[in-house]
Amino acid sequence: MYKKCDKVLSRKAYLANMFFLLKKSVVPPRLLRCILYFFFVLSLYSNCFSGTFPIDSLIEKKGFFYEVETGKKFSGTVISYYKNSQIKHTGLLRFGRLEGEWRHYEENGRLWLIENYQAGQKQGEWLRYHISGLKWKFGQYSQNQKIGIWKFYSIDGDLIGKGEFLNDKKNGIWEKYHESGEIWVQESFQNDLKHGISRFYYPDGTLGNLETWKYGLKEGIWSMFYPSGSLRKKGTFSSGKKVGLWKTFSKSGDLHLTEVWDNGRLLRSEDP
Repeated sequence: MYKKCDKVLSRKAYLANMFFLLKKSVVPPRLLRCILYFFFVLSLYSNCFSGTFPIDSLIEKKGFFYEVETGKKFSGTVISYYKNSQIKHTGLLRFGRLEGEWRHYEENGRLWLIENYQAGQKQGEWLRYHISGLKWKFGQYSQNQKIGIWKFYSIDGDLIGKGEFLNDKKNGIWEKYHESGEIWVQESFQNDLKHGISRFYYPDGTLGNLETWKYGLKEGIWSMFYPSGSLRKKGTFSSGKKVGLWKTFSKSGDLHLTEVWDNGRLLRSEDP
């Protein structure tokens, strides 16, 4: 099912070859010993002479990958394959944990995700691709949590949204865009909940909705507008429920309907 690992030299064979080559060169004995010791320590630390290793030949326990024969935490470049021999994942393990850049591929060979790790946790840039090969989502991680500005793109490569994460939660202003690039939605978040003013716009930039939110619940005065900019409906929310007087207007600006609400229950409605 998996390709065989590249044929490589063992540490002993590698060091023996190094010793033979260095011995034939004009190198002082003390310097020769220092050079051999350096390569020996380097080989123990990084497994850099072990080549690319199939990750499914390792044992995974609680986020660590171990060598089957020695039971030691594996360090080195690893790879996995689909049944059709296409690369599925490739990346680095350091002391048994994911480290550095990891690349993930579809069965047809298309790259769909690049992510970075530090000591087994997502850290640094994270990039997801569309089937078109263009980027889809791009942002940063810190200790497995989304942070900073994240951007989102259409399958054609146009920016369609962006916003900020703080400790893996939406915070601050988030925006979505029409195909023209004009703002479509502008929302305010606090700890992943809508909080503050939200605005929705028509493609020509005219304001469509003006909303207020409080910790994920509709709160305060809400106003909705026609594409012409004239007021369509206006009323008040309290703890996510309609309260008080709500008014609906026609496109010409005439009062069309009045409603009275109490804690989300319609008490009465009147046509002028």
